[in-house]
Amino acid sequence: MTFDEIRAKHPTMGLTLYAIEPGQPVTLEIITNDEIFTFQAATEEAVLARAFPPDPPEPIAEPEPAPAENAFD
Repeated sequence: MTFDEIRAKHPTMGLTLYAIEPGQPVTLEIITNDEIFTFQAATEEAVLARAFPPDPPEPIAEPEPAPAENAFD
């Protein structure tokens, strides 16, 4: 997910993305009404993936067992 996609999906969050020192981690701050969450990673892509991981895939439902054909099965 890109920075702009996150902004569009979460319009009420404040987002700050910065890297102050060359070669050091990128920092993402997510600001909500009463909290600040901070994430760091080597790149913008990595820090966004850490803060906004992809949704897990839907679990695969196991098939129901076939009904017994008679009382002795």
